[in-house]
Amino acid sequence: MLTVAECRALYAGCGNGDTVTLTTPTGSKQYDPWCPCWDADSSNVGTKELAVFSGDASTYTCTGISCTASSSNTGLASGST
Repeated sequence: MLTVAECRALYAGCGNGDTVTLTTPTGSKQYDPWCPCWDADSSNVGTKELAVFSGDASTYTCTGISCTASSSNTGLASGST
């Protein structure tokens, strides 16, 4: 599992200045065509980290692609990535 910044550092297409605005009936959103890294707001140009990165890593249990918060960390979101 990577942070948004770590993911974007792996791809030259992230943040290279080719961001476009996509407009749909529900509104407009910025989009980077060649960046596969998405943040917690479902944006590939935003910087909001997933909840799993907001706490102490030792409070999470990960198996395969799924991570869950321990019972002492119930205030944070849990789920799979």
